[in-house]
Amino acid sequence: MRSTITASRRLILATAIAGLFGGSAAPAFADMETLLDKLHEKGVLSDEDYQQMRTEARADRRAQALKEANESEKAAKKTESAASELTGKFNNGFSWESGDKENSIALSGRIHADYRQFDVNSGSTAVPNAQNANTFDIRRAYLGVSGRVLKDWTFEVVTDVAQGTNGGASFASALDVAWVNWGAYDGVQFRAGQFKMPMALKN
Repeated sequence: MRSTITASRRLILATAIAGLFGGSAAPAFADMETLLDKLHEKGVLSDEDYQQMRTEARADRRAQALKEANESEKAAKKTESAASELTGKFNNGFSWESGDKENSIALSGRIHADYRQFDVNSGSTAVPNAQNANTFDIRRAYLGVSGRVLKDWTFEVVTDVAQGTNGGASFASALDVAWVNWGAYDGVQFRAGQFKMPMALKN
């Protein structure tokens, strides 16, 4: 019923505008209520039509304002969540980075493995227990984690986990690098920990 009334009111409004302005384009009023006020002042709309149309116009304006507010809130929440949302990728290891690029973490590793096999029939003299000497050995197994925190702080920790199983080496001796760096300015860097000096080839 309401949709029928609304449609008829819109038809009355369109007819009133056409009659008032002679089919030419209506001037740019501030909003629909302003246009209804003008039409009511000129006697184009009756009091009843004017009141009902103004009520509908105000309801439409409130609905539009609510819709815009909801859309703005959704956009703000999306922007806020995007800043903390992690995006993962695989490139020389697994890495994750926040939407604002201020925080990231990466996992990497490399393995150096050996396999030794002895031929018992090699040479003129057989090698005793050669078959039992065949072995597979992991010399080095580096596992590292690196990343960025709050944009200016970076870190890296790399350890040789194979050292812990070969010869009972301590964690300190198996540690390859472990450092933290503050670099808020490109020309000034502060780094502390165990790290390798940067090397460069010069002509």
